[in-house]
Amino acid sequence: MVDEYVEKGAYENFYIGNYTPFEPDFGEYFTGYRVPAAQLGAPTSPQTADQIRQATRLLNTGMKVVEIGAIQPQVFEGIPKQHFKEIGRLAELTGTDVTVHGPIAGIDMAGFTEQGWQEQQRVRAEKQIIDTLEKAYQINPKGKIPVTFHGGVPIQRWRYLDEKERKELLEKFPDTREEVKREIESGKVRDFMYAVDPETGQMQGIRFEERVWPEGRMVFDPKRRIDMINQTQWSNDNFELAVLQEQKARLASMIPAEQYGMLKEKIAQVPKEDFQRTLRKYHNREQLNREEEKVIQTYSELQRVEAPLRETNEREYMKLREMYNDFMKYGNKDAKEVLEKYTEKEITPITKRISDARRTGDGEEYRRAHEALQSDQTLNGLRNTMAQLPAPEKWQPADDFAKNKIAETAANAAFSAWKKFGNNAPTLALENYPDSAMSTGEESAAVVQEARKRFVEIAQKKGVSPESAKVASERLIGLTWDLGHINMMRKYGFSEKFVVEETKKAAPYIQKTHLADNFGFDDAHLPPGMGNVPFKEALAEIEKAGIKVPNIVEAGGFVQHFKTSPHPYVLEALGSPLYTYMSEPYWNQARASYGSYFQGYGEFLPDFHFRAYGSPSFSALPTELGGEMPGEKRQTFSGQGME
Repeated sequence: MVDEYVEKGAYENFYIGNYTPFEPDFGEYFTGYRVPAAQLGAPTSPQTADQIRQATRLLNTGMKVVEIGAIQPQVFEGIPKQHFKEIGRLAELTGTDVTVHGPIAGIDMAGFTEQGWQEQQRVRAEKQIIDTLEKAYQINPKGKIPVTFHGGVPIQRWRYLDEKERKELLEKFPDTREEVKREIESGKVRDFMYAVDPETGQMQGIRFEERVWPEGRMVFDPKRRIDMINQTQWSNDNFELAVLQEQKARLASMIPAEQYGMLKEKIAQVPKEDFQRTLRKYHNREQLNREEEKVIQTYSELQRVEAPLRETNEREYMKLREMYNDFMKYGNKDAKEVLEKYTEKEITPITKRISDARRTGDGEEYRRAHEALQSDQTLNGLRNTMAQLPAPEKWQPADDFAKNKIAETAANAAFSAWKKFGNNAPTLALENYPDSAMSTGEESAAVVQEARKRFVEIAQKKGVSPESAKVASERLIGLTWDLGHINMMRKYGFSEKFVVEETKKAAPYIQKTHLADNFGFDDAHLPPGMGNVPFKEALAEIEKAGIKVPNIVEAGGFVQHFKTSPHPYVLEALGSPLYTYMSEPYWNQARASYGSYFQGYGEFLPDFHFRAYGSPSFSALPTELGGEMPGEKRQTFSGQGME
C-alpha cells in the first residue's frame, strides 16, 4: 500500500488527494479490527500508590475506561481506603468505567514461592485477594467491576512439534502412552514441567526427553517421569520397612530364649499391685526393700532385652503410618477402600481399647493394647495389605496441582465477596500468563470451570440452591484475557493461528481484555500494531462469542522508552471512529491526514478559503475541520462574497 501511495504521487505537499487516507483500512499501525474509543482504556502507573493523581491524568484526556492497580503488594497497600471511593466519584462524574488490577509480585494464587509450595502462602494470597476485592467494591458499589489477578507463576513449558517431528516421534516410540500420543498428534507437548510434593512443598524439574535403555530407546514425557518418581519412592519406603524387619530378626536372634522366658516368668510372679508400687519407686532406690530391689533388677534386665525390639517396632509402625497417610491422601479410590476396610476390621478395635483404657485410667490395659497395636501380627497385616496396592501419587504434576489450588483460592475469595456484597460483588478475573498453569486458552478455561464448580459446592454447603450458585459463579469468576501473553507462546514455535484458536477457547469466559503487542518473545507492552499479535483475528473470535468487555491497552513499555503517550497510536491501530458512531472518518485515516488532531503537517487549506467563507464560531475546532484561522476573527456569513 505504501508503494502505491508513493507511485500515485501522494507526497507531503499541498493537498494529498483522496486516495490513501480516505480508504477505511489505511494506516501503517491499523490492525484491521475496529474498537470504539469509549471501549478502550489504559492502566495507571503501577509503580505508585498515588492512584488518584494517576486516574485524574487519564480522565483529563477523555479516557472512558481506566484500570488502577499496583505491581507490588506494599504499594497497593499504600493506597488509602478513601482514595478508592474518591476514584469512584471521579468515574461517576466523568461517566468512566474503572477496572482494577490486583498486585502481582509475591502473590501466587496456588501458593508457590521460590522455596517451593506452601499452603500458608496460598492462604495468604487468598486473604490478599479478598482484601483487593473489597477495595474494588468501594470504587463502584453498584456495579460489577472486574478485578484482575495473575493465575500463577511459571511451572511448565510447552513446545510446538511440526508434522515431521510428530511423525518421527510416533514411529520411533509406538508404545507411548495414549495421553502423550494425543499431545504429540496435536503438535503441543510439555517440554518441561515441575513436579511437586504437597507434603514437603519440594519441587523437582522434569523434561520431555528420550532415554536409551537396554531394551531400546524410550520417550519420557514429564507425567510419565512423575509416575516413575512415585514408584521409586514407594519402593524406597518398602525397602526401609524390609530393613527394619531384618533388624528385628537380628535382635531377636541375639536374645537367648531361655533367659528371656525366665525374666518374663519372674516378672509375672510379682503381684500386679506390688509391681506397680515398685516401679513408682524406681528412681528412689533408697526406699526399696530387698525384694523390691530384686524385682527392679529383673525388670531392668528384661528392658535391656526388649527395648531394642520395642524401638524397632515403633519405627516400623511410624513408617507404616506415614505410608498409610500417603495412601489415604494420594492413593486412588480403590486403594483407599481396601485400607479403610482393613483398618475397620483390624486396627479400630485396638484403638478403641486404648481410648477406653485412657478414659478409665486402666494402665495395664493401656499397655497391653499398645503392645497389640505394635505387635508383629498387626504390623505384618498392615504392611502386607499396602504391599498389594499401587503406589500413591504423592508427587504430582505442578500444572494439575496449581490448577486445583488456583481454583480453590478463586472460589473461596469470590464467595467471600459475594457473601458480603451480594450480586454487586466485583468479578474475579484470572489472567492468563505464559508458562503458568494458565498458559493457554484451554488451560485457562479449565481453571475457571473448576473454580466455578468449587464456588457452587461452597454455596450449597451454606444453603444456597445449585441454580442460584451457578448463576453467581458465572458472573463472579472469569478471565482477563491478555493477548500479549498468549502471543508469547510463539517463541516455542506456535503460530499466529494458535493464538487465535486459544483465544476462541477462552472467549466464553472473558470479563476483560488486556491489549498489548510484542514479537512473541518478551512482554514488551507495545501499543497494538507495533508487534505481531494477530489482534484482528483474535478480537473477532471474542466478538463472535458475543462478549463486550473493557479493553485495557497495556503499553507501559512504550511510555517508558519513548516518553510519549501511546494513545494516538492505539486509536489508529484499532481504527476507532472520530465520532460516536462506528462510521468514517476513523483515526487510522485522520492520523495520515494533514492537520490531524495528534500529529500533522500544519495548515494545508488555502488561507483564501477562510477569508472567503469565514469559519464557524467553534474556536476549539482544528483548522481543517472548520475552526478559525490563526489571527482571524471572521465568522460564518462574514459578508465576504461567495464568488
